[in-house]
Amino acid sequence: MNKWEFLRDYIAREIFRCDRIAESLAVSEDCKQRHAITREALRQVRLQMQKAEEHEQTAELLR
Repeated sequence: MNKWEFLRDYIAREIFRCDRIAESLAVSEDCKQRHAITREALRQVRLQMQKAEEHEQTAELLR
């Protein structure tokens, strides 16, 4: 497993965890809001990571 696969898997697991917490009836609204913010931040990190991976692949092709 390379670094990109590891990071993709980790972020996917964390987004899934945040989704489950945000949907749970057993947590407060404040907690749900914090996890919704975390989920969105993770999605943004995932987008940036994809761009970085693409740049790295392009750089390897140009070598």
